[in-house]
Amino acid sequence: MFRAKSCPFILLLVFILPINLFCQDPSAHKPAFRNTRTVDARVDVNYWSAKLDGMDLLNSISGRELMFHAESGKSIAVPKGYVSTEFSRDGSNLVITSVLPTNKSKVGDKILRLQVYAASGRLRFELQRNYVFDEPLPVMSVLDGDRGIVLGNSFTGIVNFYGRTGELIRAAELFAGSYPDLERILVIAASGETDLVAVAASRRSSSPLDSGAPDPSGEPTVFAFSVDGREEWRKNLPGTTPGHIAVSPDGQFLLASSYASDSKGNIDKHTALLDRRGQELKEYDFLFRMAEFSHDSRFLIMANRSIARCIQLPGGEELWHQEVSRKQGMITAVKIGEDPATTFILVAKDEFKDRDFIFTNPQLLIFDRAGSQIQRIDFAGREFKRPALFLKSDGRKFGVGFRDRFMFFEPIN
Repeated sequence: MFRAKSCPFILLLVFILPINLFCQDPSAHKPAFRNTRTVDARVDVNYWSAKLDGMDLLNSISGRELMFHAESGKSIAVPKGYVSTEFSRDGSNLVITSVLPTNKSKVGDKILRLQVYAASGRLRFELQRNYVFDEPLPVMSVLDGDRGIVLGNSFTGIVNFYGRTGELIRAAELFAGSYPDLERILVIAASGETDLVAVAASRRSSSPLDSGAPDPSGEPTVFAFSVDGREEWRKNLPGTTPGHIAVSPDGQFLLASSYASDSKGNIDKHTALLDRRGQELKEYDFLFRMAEFSHDSRFLIMANRSIARCIQLPGGEELWHQEVSRKQGMITAVKIGEDPATTFILVAKDEFKDRDFIFTNPQLLIFDRAGSQIQRIDFAGREFKRPALFLKSDGRKFGVGFRDRFMFFEPIN
């Protein structure tokens, strides 16, 4: 009698239980990662850099000092006229850019100074040249290891390749015979392990499609160079204007976006996935703002402010995508592991605060290989100026930086 009466109840549970599990908040699931170490900052940090493979290397820079937290523990004062800091892909090098006044009486002329440091705090070399007040700052890619830097001048359309001691190896003119243009777009990205530097640029400034201009296209083009500045190939991009560019760690894949727009706000979006020879593998109706490849270059995560798309390589098939609501904020950084057993999306709200734009209410969303959210980490009270999300190459350790601290996370199991 007992068994016969319990059967309908058991059947009811069988149907209800999966529905309840499906409706649960992912944050209520067993956490996949936990905070294992925290480094507190002495002052508000503007930039963080971390290298999590091997011995952890952690650097930070504020408005007053550059701090080498891990290897040497030293700090140096931020130079006068400080403008910005750029880090290499692997965190092994950084460049401090400063603009200094000259001793000359001519109003507006200044000196541009670039100081290239190793992550240990050792000054590798320094570059210095005259700088006209209305000239754009150079577009920069800091190469991994002891391989130098690449500087692009969007005004002239020239890309300079510098070696390990700061010697100029080659100056590459992108568009022969083109005129200087203050509105030319130029972006640079480099592979981490191989000899590939990618550049996306326009020959000239572009115009809206309905502007009445005889030729509204800026002729967006993507270029592939070796690290010593030898051009390997170039390819025209659709649309009128280049967007962003990304290169896989092994240099076998290149992602380039471009677009065309009109005065009404309509935008034709394009993102091309290319191989090492410049052959197109896939095209997407998407305009990415950030992109990260897995360390083994088998997967890719690309995102704009609200949508992240997980891509499998080499074919370029989309495995899944996730959309972030406006209530949550915007996507500020993405990372992807090798399986991809874990994919990380850093979300935050942007606010104008203390006379600057600050990201507040950050959340880290963690997804498995099927695109299901397995954990959400809320960082209540934390803020950051520049997104700082770093991942160990095997995806089993990550770090995230805020204005007041840097936090390391590792798997619970």
